[in-house]
Amino acid sequence: MEKEVKNEILDAINTFATGVDKRFDAVDKRFDIIESRLDDLTEEVRQIKTDIKSIRERLDEIEEKLEGSIRMSKDDSDAISGDVIDLRRRVEFLENQVREMQAS
Repeated sequence: MEKEVKNEILDAINTFATGVDKRFDAVDKRFDIIESRLDDLTEEVRQIKTDIKSIRERLDEIEEKLEGSIRMSKDDSDAISGDVIDLRRRVEFLENQVREMQAS
């Protein structure tokens, strides 16, 4: 009888231990899935950071080109303004000469 009780207790402990092992296995599988997802997310974040860095570099290049274009436009405008002033002086000079010729 005593042996039977011991066997029943051992069987109960064995059954309990098996149940606990299965639960731990299930928890381990869940953690593995979570770890895999975190690894995927980490890689995606790295890729996003790389993309953002690339975009920033391209924006810097565009900004430099725009600044160069603005400088060129300003220089062109300044040169054109100088030409317009020179042309106005010439026209005034020629108009004065025409008036003088008409007066004489």
